[in-house]
Amino acid sequence: MQMKLQNKLSILIISLIVISIGLSSFFVSRWQLVRMEEKVESNLYNVTGIIASTPFIQESLYNKDVDKIQNYVEDQLKFLKDVEIITIADMNGIRYGHPNVDRLGGEFVGGDERKVIETGEIYSSIATGTLGRSVRVFAPVFYNNQQVGFVMSGHLFDDVLTA
Repeated sequence: MQMKLQNKLSILIISLIVISIGLSSFFVSRWQLVRMEEKVESNLYNVTGIIASTPFIQESLYNKDVDKIQNYVEDQLKFLKDVEIITIADMNGIRYGHPNVDRLGGEFVGGDERKVIETGEIYSSIATGTLGRSVRVFAPVFYNNQQVGFVMSGHLFDDVLTA
């Protein structure tokens, strides 16, 4: 039995509408995800820059005062939204501040810290550290015009989708 032309046209139109809605939904959700990632990254740049330029942190890292640095990190993480990780480390990548106290004194994980140590640049990356895959921003810490370490703030990658 052959289909009527009207039925064929109806099926074609419905198919085109479904495909159009599907493609539109895909592109809109992709655009929203990119916007959320940009928002989170911008926030991380601000937080990292402020922490790295804080005289208290600069002097504490120079003096390698792990207690003062760790207390500061814990206090900041209580109040900062969209920042789940703050790590402060020296030029050897040794952690003096970290969300997990057990990680203090250990080496920074991820490999993406080399650039901040070698060039003193501020930049972002996506890497996997001890807490998981995250969007990360690095900034150098200077004391008396000499780089003494770096700050990394991050947001866990899976959580970018819910930010």
